[in-house]
Amino acid sequence: MKLHKDILQSRRPRRFMVFSCTLEGYKCAGYGNRLGGIASILFLSILTQRAFLIEWDQEVPLDMYLVPKAIEWNYATENIKDLDTRIHYLGKRNHFKKRRNDVVHKWKMKADFVTWLLKTDIRTYFDRPVEKFVSNWYFADFLLENPFILKQYVRGLGIRWEHSRDSLIGCAFDFLFQKSRELETRLNAARRSLGLASQVPTLGLQIRMGDISFGQGLQNNHIDFQRFFFCAQAFGEALARRSVVTVVETVKWFLATDDTAVKGYALKNYPLNAVTLNIIPKHIKYSNPLTENTTSQKIEAIFNVVIDHFLLSECDFLILSPSTFGKTAAALFFHSEA
Repeated sequence: MKLHKDILQSRRPRRFMVFSCTLEGYKCAGYGNRLGGIASILFLSILTQRAFLIEWDQEVPLDMYLVPKAIEWNYATENIKDLDTRIHYLGKRNHFKKRRNDVVHKWKMKADFVTWLLKTDIRTYFDRPVEKFVSNWYFADFLLENPFILKQYVRGLGIRWEHSRDSLIGCAFDFLFQKSRELETRLNAARRSLGLASQVPTLGLQIRMGDISFGQGLQNNHIDFQRFFFCAQAFGEALARRSVVTVVETVKWFLATDDTAVKGYALKNYPLNAVTLNIIPKHIKYSNPLTENTTSQKIEAIFNVVIDHFLLSECDFLILSPSTFGKTAAALFFHSEA
């Protein structure tokens, strides 16, 4: 916190790490990917003694939903535009429309990047005043294994993962963000309306059917979504046998999914357990020009994504699809991998 403040006030050399979603031609991916990238660049900035900033989408600022907590990450990058800047892209190849000569993109696969990361002195490699990143990859856990970073230094900073390697996302989130007043109000209303404010056990189901649900891509994920509900039923029965609940119907299932058909199936077939937000699921990187042609509609769509994510993270137990949305939701409340 002190380092960041000193750099912003020019008491220390003006050196910055910037997580950016504003680079023309490069996609920042979905909400889960962004949180993983933000956490990674935050820890990279700490370990290289730099201030950390976030450039979110210009049309819909991040601080409408999440506001600064420990550091001023929304300090205007307009103030550092005259500093020598290098831009890096860390992510999948299909997330950029046009390769740019001013963007460093050494690594086609995350495994190649991790190999490089584990043998590079990051404090000497990142030598420009401003190092800007478009990042879809989470790599904070591997940063702590970099041989050039002294273990006692990391321990002295209090950086460590808890329960799972993804938990550094939760640490970063808790350090950087607090909910905006509007988000807190909406979250409380959602908890009450879905019955999630009571003391009954909650089971979060996150079923990712694929980008085709948003009118993107060619096919769904190959998921038999009904098996999630069979699993949820079996889990409720196990809780009842252990006298954690009196009857299976007591357990609330909060469903987060990108498919309205799955929502309909859950509410029809499991009306005593299943609850879900009454929204048309959206992906943060896609907007439909037919239904979201105004800024206010885009703002509303992102509010829904963020609320869905928070409600999922708050559940006592989780059954997740293999996606970053679920992974980061688990990390926010430090769920163990078990």
